[in-house]
Amino acid sequence: MDDTIKILISTIISVISLIISLLSLKIHVKTQKIQKLSYYLNRDEQFGSNVVVKLVSTQQVDDKVSIKLVIYNLDSKPVLIQSLSVYKKEKSQSLFKRLLNIEDYVNIPSSYWWPKYKSESVETKSFSDEYENILIKDLMDFQVVFPGQIDDVVYHFVLKTNKGCVTHSTPIRINGCYFSHAYYQKRSYEL
Repeated sequence: MDDTIKILISTIISVISLIISLLSLKIHVKTQKIQKLSYYLNRDEQFGSNVVVKLVSTQQVDDKVSIKLVIYNLDSKPVLIQSLSVYKKEKSQSLFKRLLNIEDYVNIPSSYWWPKYKSESVETKSFSDEYENILIKDLMDFQVVFPGQIDDVVYHFVLKTNKGCVTHSTPIRINGCYFSHAYYQKRSYEL
């Protein structure tokens, strides 16, 4: 009888310690999720890009496509433009990618961009001409020129600033730019 009481007490203590450890694990998992979300919110607040890129107009100039973009800075602090890259959507050469509907975007390395500050000329400007205008306080027009013809293909405009990266995808059409019917913004919460 004495052994059965010792085994019963030992079993009860083991079950209680198991319950306490499972509750502790559950609390740890909840706390970890809260800490992760807190980190993401703080990161978005500090480095989050409150920059929006919109396509304003397109025109065909000889054998080049000329695009006017407007960049809005919604933050109270100015944003410094580091780079602007243009990517063109192309049909994938891989059968596997086509079956899975994975899109390929090819960089257009011969694209040029510059801020359009009070000028309407389409001639290419150098960094030494416009270096004062890459700091955006509220909004700024930018001109992007690359070789090719205006077609109904989707282009990616990847804008890198001192606060992060912004991507704007849009088809380039000859009949002009209109107000959007839908808007989608993806926030990436990867480390």
